[in-house]
Amino acid sequence: MVDLKACPRCGGDVHRLRDTYGQYTECLQCGHVAYIVEVRRSFDWMKGKQKPRRPRKAARKSDAA
Repeated sequence: MVDLKACPRCGGDVHRLRDTYGQYTECLQCGHVAYIVEVRRSFDWMKGKQKPRRPRKAARKSDAA
């Protein structure tokens, strides 16, 4: 994707690229490179509805004689 007149250094045209390190923009006129910081999403790991379990066994009461 090419953004026209978006270079912060010279005001030239930049295009977006991706490599193993992430996304970055590179100016077509002066070669200025700026990395795009990707915001990681945080997940809320709430327990949803789970399978019903077996009922617990009743505790045995020992009779002291």
